[in-house]
Amino acid sequence: LESLTLSKLNLQNYEDLHLNPNNKIKRLDLSLNLLKFIKKNYFSKSNSLKFLNLSFNMIFHVEINSFLTDNMLLALDLSYNNISNLEMNIFNCEILNLAGNNLKLFEKSSVITNLNFEAKFKRNQLEEFPGFFYKNKIIMKSIDLSENNIQILRNLDI
Repeated sequence: LESLTLSKLNLQNYEDLHLNPNNKIKRLDLSLNLLKFIKKNYFSKSNSLKFLNLSFNMIFHVEINSFLTDNMLLALDLSYNNISNLEMNIFNCEILNLAGNNLKLFEKSSVITNLNFEAKFKRNQLEEFPGFFYKNKIIMKSIDLSENNIQILRNLDI
């Protein structure tokens, strides 16, 4: 099985899925459920996972390094949740979608480690986008900061 869609099932806890850690799922869609938080290391054993869709849930908290895996995700979609703060998170993916959340700030320890990156931060509450968010020399393919309250762009290498 390479693709698994479990959307609109009213799932409140993804741990109830009891996925085999050695599964070969490349695409997992858990959108439109009732998930509220993401625990550390839950997805770390899913080495085949490339596309993870957690959009349109009720996620308000993402534990430290929840998406730190041995293999890089191609796309991580956390759009349209209730995330207001990302503390000490490392995103190792090519496409990160955080549109439609309540993001106000990024902790200084939140970083992107991928070198070829596309980000969507549209429709949040951001007032500034700090340069420390990308720690390595990232090639930003595209970044969408529209519909925010941004007044300061710090250290952007455009």
